[in-house]
Amino acid sequence: MKVKIILGIFLVMGILSATVSPAPVALFGPTGRTVGSGPGQDLCMAAEGGPEIVEHYTGYLFYRTERTGSKSEGPEYYLQTFDGREIHVVKKANLWEEDPQLQKMIDRKVWIGGSLVDGELYYTEIKRLYG
Repeated sequence: MKVKIILGIFLVMGILSATVSPAPVALFGPTGRTVGSGPGQDLCMAAEGGPEIVEHYTGYLFYRTERTGSKSEGPEYYLQTFDGREIHVVKKANLWEEDPQLQKMIDRKVWIGGSLVDGELYYTEIKRLYG
């Protein structure tokens, strides 16, 4: 009897739901950032191997040390295209770690393929230009 009364009170207050709905699923991008609902969800689908449009860019790859003095201090990679734009290349590693594929290509002219979403390039392949 007490249990029914307590459950009834919880149902009335909205603490328990009479119908079970599926729990929201958290999606993670290649950098480990949680992507919820909204415009970032498409970003996650492209980053995690879902439907994507692969674009190709050429330019000079370099890095800057970001978040200096914090536990997540580490390199952020950028592609300077030959027309002078800087595109942030999202690494496939934790914030404080180097991306092995990108690190090999630092200070070189590269060809890079991937998806450009909100000004960030999620790369799928990278090759050195000119040998």
